[in-house]
Amino acid sequence: MWYADGAFAEPFYVGISSWIRQHPAAFMRYFRQEKVLTDADYRNWADGVAMEIAIDHEGNEQAGVTELKADMVAHCAGCSDVELAGIDSFVNQVRNFLPKTK
Repeated sequence: MWYADGAFAEPFYVGISSWIRQHPAAFMRYFRQEKVLTDADYRNWADGVAMEIAIDHEGNEQAGVTELKADMVAHCAGCSDVELAGIDSFVNQVRNFLPKTK
């Protein structure tokens, strides 16, 4: 996806951002427990979510990161401590792809 045309990549990243927010436990399971997808896929998804946050919250990306975490936690009722730690890890990975603020 890193080299995809924006017209193709944009709907994909909007979709993954929405799915991750609504299904964080499944997301954590695919990437961290079952290893269905690779670490490179994980970073690509984090990068895509970061791009969506950068677009939606330009100049105030931290608010977008806070919103992402709140959405993921809200949709993770009954999640284990491991899954909640996975959410923290993913949110930090997303944060690493965002522009650094002063």
